[in-house]
Amino acid sequence: MSEEPVWAHSNFLTVKIFISALNSLPDQPDVKAVLKRLCDLYALHGIFTSAGDFLQHGYLSGKQLDVITTAYLGLLAELRKDAVLLVDAFDFTDEQLLSALGMYDGNVYHSLLEWAQKNPENKKANPVFQTYLKPYLQSNSSKL
Repeated sequence: MSEEPVWAHSNFLTVKIFISALNSLPDQPDVKAVLKRLCDLYALHGIFTSAGDFLQHGYLSGKQLDVITTAYLGLLAELRKDAVLLVDAFDFTDEQLLSALGMYDGNVYHSLLEWAQKNPENKKANPVFQTYLKPYLQSNSSKL
C-alpha cells in the first residue's frame, strides 16, 4: 500500500481541523487573519509538495497548479512579516532550540560563530583534520 493516500488523508484532516478551530476562535480579526494565512499555506503546501500525484491522477491541471504555486509563493511573502511572532508565540528560547538562526536582533552569523566557538565539541582535536586538512591548509603551495 502506498504512503501517499495515508499522507493525503492526514493532511486533509489537519486542514479540516485547523479550519474548524479558526471558525471557533473569538472575534479577533488580526489573529484570525494571520492564522488563516498559516492554514492556507499549510493546505497549499500539501498540494504543492505532492503536485505530481495531483497531476498524474487528474485532480489538477497544469493551469490550476500554476495558480496554486502563485498563491503559495504569495503566502510565503505575506507570512514572512509574521514568522518571528508566530515562532515567538511558543516562547522557546534560542538556547532551547539550539539555534541562533531565529535571533530577533538579526546578528545570526555573529551568533552562530560565537556559539560554535563555545561548543566543547569544537574544541576537540579531530584526527582527520589534524592528519589531512591542517597540513594542506598550512602549506603555501597551490594545487591549481
